[in-house]
Amino acid sequence: MDFILHQQVENKQKQINIKEREIMITLTAVLIVGFIVGVLVGRNNVKTVEKAVDEALGLYEKAQEEIGELKSKIKKPKKAVKKAVKKTAPKI
Repeated sequence: MDFILHQQVENKQKQINIKEREIMITLTAVLIVGFIVGVLVGRNNVKTVEKAVDEALGLYEKAQEEIGELKSKIKKPKKAVKKAVKKTAPKI
């Protein structure tokens, strides 16, 4: 009885391992195909891609300018200056 159960468990594990391998192969294939399709679409639409990159760079520069303006408007808190206290020698 134990032998039959042991064989059934091993068969189930083999089936699971085969399914995991199939999933890994499928995911790897999808990743590779997606990368290739992205490269091909980018090559065919170079002008559009360049335009999008130029727009993104322009927006980045505007954002940096606004950040600089906001930083300059922020008032920095003044640090408290301790007054110098004159120390006197103790009287004996």
